[in-house]
Amino acid sequence: MKSFESRFWQYVDKNGPIPQHQPHLGPCWLWTGWLSKARRGCLQLGGNSKRNMASYRASWVVHFGEIPTGLFVLHHCDNPQCVRPSHLYLGTQADNIRDMVMRGRACTGDKQGRAKLTWPIVQTIREAHGQGISGAELARRHEVSETQIHRIVHNQDWKVAPYSSLSVQ
Repeated sequence: MKSFESRFWQYVDKNGPIPQHQPHLGPCWLWTGWLSKARRGCLQLGGNSKRNMASYRASWVVHFGEIPTGLFVLHHCDNPQCVRPSHLYLGTQADNIRDMVMRGRACTGDKQGRAKLTWPIVQTIREAHGQGISGAELARRHEVSETQIHRIVHNQDWKVAPYSSLSVQ
C-alpha cells in the first residue's frame, strides 16, 4: 500500500493558475484527486480508515507536520483546491471569518440563497423611508418584517453594496 505522502503527491498539479489578487504568490498547486460537493479536495486517510482529510490539510501535514488543535489551514490564494504550502497558513476560525469578509466571500445581501430583497430594492426602501414612508408600509410592500425594515434603514443589515467602493454610513 502506498504511503500517505506518496498518495498525496500523485494528485498534485503544480501548473495551476496564478492568483490574480496576489500574483507574487506564484501558481497554485491544484488538487486533481477526488473533490467533495463543495469542490474541495479530499484524500482518504488510508489503511482500514474510510475517513478523508481535506487536501489542503493533507498538504500542511506533509510539509509541516500535525495541525495544532483549534487551528485551521487557510489559503492566501483563496483557491480551495490549492495545496501549495506557501499559499497556506494556520489561523483561527475568527481569522477565517475575517478573511472571508475582507475578501468578499461572505454570503451576504442578495448573494444569500434565501434573500427576499436585492440591492436596488434596499436602496428604494432607504429612499422611501427618508421621504417619510413608514416601516410598516415598507414591510407590507416588500413582504418582509418591520424589524427587517428597521435593520435596513438603520444600516444594521445590507451595509455595503456589492462591487462598490462606497459604503452606507
